[in-house]
Amino acid sequence: MPRPVVGARRRRLETRLTRLTQLFAWGELSGEDYRQQMADTRTMLAELPDPSKPVAFDRNRRVTVTMAENVEKATRPQLAELVQLLVERVKAKGRSIEPESVEWTPPARPFFEPAALLWRPRTDSNRRRRP
Repeated sequence: MPRPVVGARRRRLETRLTRLTQLFAWGELSGEDYRQQMADTRTMLAELPDPSKPVAFDRNRRVTVTMAENVEKATRPQLAELVQLLVERVKAKGRSIEPESVEWTPPARPFFEPAALLWRPRTDSNRRRRP
């Protein structure tokens, strides 16, 4: 989504949160409807890219290339922030975590989903060469 579209959508959703609160205060919405609509709206807001922390790997190529080195040097709060940017939820079994149990955030999903990890570019993409 282009940045102006994301900004407009974010403003509409934030306005909706305010209006839902007003409707509930005026008695126009029941408590259950209010909680459900607020949760749905907050979920939609959370799915939008965060403008203050864009995860744009093309624009931050140096950071991406040196990720392993950066992780080794990172402090605990920095690692916690990185995990929040990349991981949405993890389901642990005892003391182990299966790779399939990690739910990635929408910006990180294309880099870590199994289908993305198995994809490889075709080597026969040169149309002039015949197999």
